Amino acid sequence: VIGSAYEGIPAQVMVTLYEVITTGILVAQASSRKFQLYYFTIPDKFQKVPPLLPLLILTFLIPDKFQEVPVPRPEVCTTPECLRAASRLLDRMDRTVSPCSDFYQFACGNYLHENVVPDDALYRSAMQEMQEDVLVIIKKMLDLPHGDNDTDAFGKAKRLYHSCMNTSFTVHEKDMADSPIFNLLTAEQLGQWPMLSPDGWDESQYNLERLLAQLTLYQVHTFLESYITPDERNSSVYTLQFFKGTPALARNYYLNSSNEEYAGYMSAYRALMEETALDLSSGLALNTSHVDELIAFETKFAMISDSRSCGNGAEGGNMTDSMVEEEEASGRMTVSQLEQLVPEIAWSRMLRYTLEEYDLELDVESLIITLHCNAYVPDLVKLLSNTPKRVIVNYLLWRFVLRYMPYISNYFQQLWQQFRSEVPDPFEDRTYLSRWKECAAVVNEGFGAALARMYVEQHYDHRISEKIDNLVEEVRAAFHIVIDRQDWLEQEMKQVCNDKLDIMGKKIGYPEYIESTELLDAEFEGLEILEDHFLNNILRMKKHEVWKELQKLSRPVDKKRDWLIQPLVVNAFHNPAANEIILPLGILREPFYNPGYPMYLNYGSLGVVVGHELVHGFDNHGKRYDKHGNVSQWWSEEMAEQFTERAACFVEQYSQYPIEMVGKNDPSSGQVDGNETLGDNICDNAGVLNAWLAYTRWREKNGEEPYLPGMNYTVPQIFFITFAQIWCEVVSKEGYEKYSKDMHSPGVYRANVVAQNSQFFADTWDCPIGSPMNPGKKCHLWV
Repeated sequence: VIGSAYEGIPAQVMVTLYEVITTGILVAQASSRKFQLYYFTIPDKFQKVPPLLPLLILTFLIPDKFQEVPVPRPEVCTTPECLRAASRLLDRMDRTVSPCSDFYQFACGNYLHENVVPDDALYRSAMQEMQEDVLVIIKKMLDLPHGDNDTDAFGKAKRLYHSCMNTSFTVHEKDMADSPIFNLLTAEQLGQWPMLSPDGWDESQYNLERLLAQLTLYQVHTFLESYITPDERNSSVYTLQFFKGTPALARNYYLNSSNEEYAGYMSAYRALMEETALDLSSGLALNTSHVDELIAFETKFAMISDSRSCGNGAEGGNMTDSMVEEEEASGRMTVSQLEQLVPEIAWSRMLRYTLEEYDLELDVESLIITLHCNAYVPDLVKLLSNTPKRVIVNYLLWRFVLRYMPYISNYFQQLWQQFRSEVPDPFEDRTYLSRWKECAAVVNEGFGAALARMYVEQHYDHRISEKIDNLVEEVRAAFHIVIDRQDWLEQEMKQVCNDKLDIMGKKIGYPEYIESTELLDAEFEGLEILEDHFLNNILRMKKHEVWKELQKLSRPVDKKRDWLIQPLVVNAFHNPAANEIILPLGILREPFYNPGYPMYLNYGSLGVVVGHELVHGFDNHGKRYDKHGNVSQWWSEEMAEQFTERAACFVEQYSQYPIEMVGKNDPSSGQVDGNETLGDNICDNAGVLNAWLAYTRWREKNGEEPYLPGMNYTVPQIFFITFAQIWCEVVSKEGYEKYSKDMHSPGVYRANVVAQNSQFFADTWDCPIGSPMNPGKKCHLWV
């Protein structure tokens, strides 16, 4: 993905770009490592999507293929599109800075000076602004009165939006008796919550497997995270994957009690727990010893769920040392074999409880699963066996309440927002303070396909699809040239790499099925959405998503239909299991693409995105997957060593840079993790130069283009400015802390280090050898 540290979403489906909500034991997400979906940039909260995700790219107008002689062009372009583009580029630049001293400040200095981070975000960036624009479009579509041509799916999307916006249907904060959340916390539903049982809790109700299965229905991750994804060894079939769970907060908060800041976070967490329990119990006396027990238990849980050991899917998507460790500590087996390995948990019974909810029948015992980080499960079993059952149930139901707190009522949403403003979460973004923005984001998460259908009908020019396709193919052709000129690759290896690149798929815009009303409505068949209560709708929607995921276990993978991400997300992705790139509708817009732009602008933005995503198939993680999307040893030992040697240069190079408040000299968040960010660093460097090579090929066939008005720069210089401004961003302290755990480097390094490694950049700007942007040592791979 092209993302930044906060654009965020899940993982062995790795996609590559910008992220969203989702927490479901059996629902695959594209924000973590579990699915190996690579984002171009860090996904943000709006990129919340139903269980599995991907990325997007736009292309520019190509002259008529029958036109043999290029049409003479004016020296300066004065069209409205060119005037807007020139104005935007100039407004963000600080031309008092030398491009050879600090290219990022030169390209983005004025943007950094004039922008601040919104209260409900971790950063302000060009891509975040694009996502905000998409939210406005979604709001306007949902605010329209019912139309005769509205699909049933879009009608449900509107009802969900109205239930979210209509606060008169929310439960009063002090009258919870009729709340869906309160009703679920009963013996007939999830089981009685001990914390709300002043008369005592009946231990005979305890059934761990049943409770875990029920939480799965509502996509609540606790002790185990489970997802349905293509089998890494056979990407034509789905498999169930189990990963270790994580505590509600960052692990360090629990384990570093001597840290005054972390101690404050834990104090706020305890206060949230107490206030929530008091309000849900309608003011009954709260036994604070329950809270003490929960905090103590979750601290022990945090100790065994070290996010840096064996991976946990809550982080980015490159094949780092921790992921290698995870793979070596993972096992592929049947459920029956799993029960023999870990008999303390009735795995088959737990799965049957989930399947029975939907009347689904499967041969559970023979179902193939993958258990990641085998060492974690024995530690979990030991922890549970040494913990009172009441504490375990208290904790699991607390995690359920915490997961749905923003949807219970206005009061609880405000309570949650206040907590999140005080306590940073390294793996999630803040909720929008604006009600309509949060509601639009929630609807896009659940009904992204329905919204995409309306967007395509009202806003999308189908004629650009072919032009974008042409742009992708030009960048692909350029990458073929790059592969052929790698002098470290053996000829046979070059052929294998070219074969993989040849058949790498591309998904542009949206899945075809949304054009069929019948197929679109079938996606949401059986899902009841009413305007009477927002929380009920959310709960039903989450259960419906799990049902859709479970059905995959009984059918082959449909690589054409499975998009893994909502179409209106502003990001781009690479899905190694399908050997494909994904360019959603959200990114096929200005400033990334406009058919009225000179092509050097389109290649400098969308072309860079495409180049980045294509290279993901050959980075340190993507190279593990063959052309069919299966993990296999298709690299010889010698070639793998050559790759590692060149990749090590990037690890060393990026690891020297601090994660700091740009311009404020506050390196409080440590250094960039060169290993964690390796994949995207490789793709950033190669993607830019591949995009330029693609543009030069386009220019040879179509002729020179006019300059932009008011810009005394050459075409190559404008190309580099356009590329660098993708990464203009103003970041909060919490945002930089998130960068320390992300697979993407901060924007300043995504621009500057790429410039430092490029001799073409140095030649373009006439940077002297030894200047900051033209160091003597450069790192190269796939350029």
